[in-house]
Parts: sequence; structure tokens; C-alpha cells
Amino acid sequence: MINLKSFCLAGHHITSEPWSCGEYSFASDGEVLVRVPRIDGFEEFNRNPDWILPTFKLPISSPEASIPEELLAMRKCEGCTDGRKPIPCEECEGKGQVYAHTDHNRYDVECMSCEGGKVIPESMVCDRCEGTGKVRCNSNVKIGELFYSATSLAKIVSLPSLRFFQGNERAARFEFDGGDGLIGGSRMDC
Repeated sequence: MINLKSFCLAGHHITSEPWSCGEYSFASDGEVLVRVPRIDGFEEFNRNPDWILPTFKLPISSPEASIPEELLAMRKCEGCTDGRKPIPCEECEGKGQVYAHTDHNRYDVECMSCEGGKVIPESMVCDRCEGTGKVRCNSNVKIGELFYSATSLAKIVSLPSLRFFQGNERAARFEFDGGDGLIGGSRMDC
């Protein structure tokens, strides 16, 4: 069984957790929507499901397509170090040393706040790579007539026995062992 939580959008008021509606359970991050047979324990979607269920009734008339793995390649994130954005130490102003002086002498001392490292140890998680230290070489990948987010495609390529179908105006369908889904696309590379 797949981890539906990995397809959710953390912090979103509706899609931060998987949900159930009728005979299915769903998860979405706003770009990828996954549907599997109902799993007990997920909150029931109490709103009108007409906005979501008809989408899955669209016939698969488009040809099956492959997702080129080389277009999902990763490279080192240049905005951080090992997934963490360094925060310059305020005590030493990022110099690694503090200076003190008396009437007779001047002292250069290693900063105790950053231990001479020039940045504070509690650095922030990089928002560009989400703490992984790596980013996609391509931000968007063209398959058929549509462009798809490389990050979103990377989420679905590991699904068991994935079958991807070229999209229509706004989305493409995919199927995998245990469920199916939709991925949003665009005619423009944005």
C-alpha cells in the first residue's frame, strides 16, 4: 500500500491529510491527486464530491506515455549546505571572532555563540530543496503537449506498475497497482 500522506500538502486547511469520499480515499498536494480504494481511518469528505469524482470518469483516450527518468535528475542545491540555510551569527556578525579591548590591549576571541563557525548551528531548513540538499535539474518536463512539474512527476514515478497517459488541456491521468490519479499540467513552460 502506498503512503497517501506523501501526496498531501502540509499545512493546507483541506489537503494536509488524506480523506475519504464514498468508496475511495484521496490525497492531494494541489498538483497531484491520488485515489485508492477506501482506507478506514481517514476523515470523511463532507462537501459535495461532484467537483472531484467526475474527473476520474473521463475516458482514457490519450496514448500511454513514458516519463523520461533523465529529466528528473537531481543536482546539488546551491542555496544551502546539506539542506540547511546558514544563519549568520549575530554575536560576531558572521566573522567567527569577537573583539574586546581595554585601555591597554585588544583581544580577538573565538565567538562562543557560533564556536568560530560564523553561522549559528540551528540553521533553517532550505526552502528551495526542502532540506534534501538537492534540486531538480529541470523544473518542468514536457510530455506530449503539456508541461508537468518535475517535483510532481518524481512523486509518482515510484508508484508500483505506473502507467501514465498523455494529458488533455489541464491534466493527465495515471494508473498504478492499487489506484489511479491525476497530475496537473500546463501548455506553457512556467
